[in-house]
Amino acid sequence: MPLRFSNLSLVAWIATAVSASSLPFQDGVLTVDSRQFYIGTPVRPVGTNERDWPFNDSDWLAEFIDADPVLSEYRIFLHQTGVPAIDLVKQRTVVGGVVPLLATDPRLQIHMLETYGEPGYLQFYSLDSDIQYQVTCTGPPDTGFRYCGIRVVYPLGQNISLVAKRFFPGTLDEIGVSFDGIARRMVEVALCLDVTNRSPDNWPSQPKDILNESPSLDDCEISLTS
Repeated sequence: MPLRFSNLSLVAWIATAVSASSLPFQDGVLTVDSRQFYIGTPVRPVGTNERDWPFNDSDWLAEFIDADPVLSEYRIFLHQTGVPAIDLVKQRTVVGGVVPLLATDPRLQIHMLETYGEPGYLQFYSLDSDIQYQVTCTGPPDTGFRYCGIRVVYPLGQNISLVAKRFFPGTLDEIGVSFDGIARRMVEVALCLDVTNRSPDNWPSQPKDILNESPSLDDCEISLTS
């Protein structure tokens, strides 16, 4: 069950906000915390104080995401967190000085997720899953959320998460069943971009090198280094 955070939520938020760690970029490879991801040539320079990198800042990844049946409606980000990513997906955001309570309304429930809050601001937490993620949605769930954000822990990096954002995504009945698949798909894609265990001499030189290995970016396995 998610912990009851209050001041800790604020501390985690501040730690994330003030973390000014840069995302080094070299030869098409972006470094996020302890991992390196092939992104190719970005459409704009990678900022020295950025913690978020949007996938649509790479032409080939933007095209890939736009065609992906799971992620096409969302903006996807790699995020370097200022605290362990698992803490961010386990905490409950304090709203108006009040810690959201467990929602008991059956209309707000999603299989394998635990719901906190009330209509207008809802948070969903993964249960008994091999991946850890959190979903935050604002707006009325029955007539259509104004915004939903899905944050999932990247399993090979302590301070890395992936985030999917979408405005006006639909009602809870329409999109709730897709949360788990979106979280999993983000991890799948990131695993295929992860070149940390390769020497720089073996880094991809162009996007087709990655796509030749896994055209759908969905079947990549990486062993943790000892």
